[in-house]
Amino acid sequence: MGSSQVHDSRGLHRGEELPDRSFSIEVDEGMSPNENGTSSLSSLISLEPKQDDDEGIGAADLVGKPSDHAKVRHDRRDKHRIVAYEPTQRWWKPPLRAWLHELNHEIWLLLVLWNISVALLARYTSFCGGSNGNTLSLCDEEWVMNDDIVFNALGVGMFLLLAFRAHEGYDRFWDGRKAWGRIRECCRDMTRQICYHISVEEPEEKKDRRRAVAFVAAFASTLKLTLRRERNSVPELGEILCFQDILNIERANIMPQFCLDVLTNYLVKQHKKGRLGEYTLGVMTSTCIAPMVDAMGSCERIRNTPIPLSYTLHLRFFVVVWLALYPLHLVSAYGWYSIPLTSLIDYAVLGIEAMACEIENPFGYHKNCIDLCAFCKGIVADTQEILKRVEHPQASSVMEGSQVWALNCQLLSERRSAGDRIGLHQMYHDRAVCRKK
Repeated sequence: MGSSQVHDSRGLHRGEELPDRSFSIEVDEGMSPNENGTSSLSSLISLEPKQDDDEGIGAADLVGKPSDHAKVRHDRRDKHRIVAYEPTQRWWKPPLRAWLHELNHEIWLLLVLWNISVALLARYTSFCGGSNGNTLSLCDEEWVMNDDIVFNALGVGMFLLLAFRAHEGYDRFWDGRKAWGRIRECCRDMTRQICYHISVEEPEEKKDRRRAVAFVAAFASTLKLTLRRERNSVPELGEILCFQDILNIERANIMPQFCLDVLTNYLVKQHKKGRLGEYTLGVMTSTCIAPMVDAMGSCERIRNTPIPLSYTLHLRFFVVVWLALYPLHLVSAYGWYSIPLTSLIDYAVLGIEAMACEIENPFGYHKNCIDLCAFCKGIVADTQEILKRVEHPQASSVMEGSQVWALNCQLLSERRSAGDRIGLHQMYHDRAVCRKK
């Protein structure tokens, strides 16, 4: 009987000694996964979805199973198209694709064809009066569409509606950005308080603390997946959580809420064991957990409540009508030149409407959406850095003031003995501090 070892994404053997978040798997070739209670990652994700027992909700229903991951392992994710740019750069620095909207292309092409048709009809027919062959005068002066009053009145009302539409879309975009900024702040603060307010000594306690910090970052990643209607958490959390935790997350109906439940359970457990004071527990709940819940609710409100359909359809209808009638007005004064003029106006007006549609849901993959992937990667990096700093063997050398000043004085003496010249002001200041110590 042989055994197989599985390699994870970091190129390590599952049977090797790994950090606490990793796990070891040994599968005998002649045994099914259920005979020894474990299975390799490749066999787990290759299982076909199984029907869950819906007869009652017991404790076992909360535990994630390989079938939960098998249901979502084929999640297709859109291409990452978000454009990163620096606003202080020159205006031609952003790529051209950032200037071009992704919606309303079909409507714009139809309007361009309509603009060409209007010019051809005005030149070769008499629907707007007799043509005298002049390029800039294809219609009679008595052509009814020459009147500016109607177009100006309709244009003012339409552009007011467009401006309101764009303003509402940007408000939703900025609310989403503020919510994710708050999430990142709370994740950092939550990790800091877990690492410094909860005293741990035993290896098992440190392992639980690492898991709690990982769930802080998992909250942001699972919220991003929820907002994008995705559920496959392995690519996001495979580096910080064990596979069973990921299965439990995917089993939950609301994945970010499950992460908060695990964090709350950890804090309450530490409070009962006397490692976390009641006042500190209340502060962590009110300043970290509660704002994270509020931010999650704000993001879900933005994602699940679009602009009312009647407003959108009404605006789009009158935009198309106005753009279709405008060539009939310009062709009398500009003739053939009305084709590029009206096409440019069509693209500009449709672009405003498309921009408002894109930013009203800022959590997707459009180039104008919030870069949630960068947020989640930053949160993982921030939380892991705080944890590593606390668990580092030389943590006191950078945290304790007495040790820092002792190392500073030692460094100054070594540099002076080596003939290294430093600023006199800084040298005298540090020397005075060392004498006081």
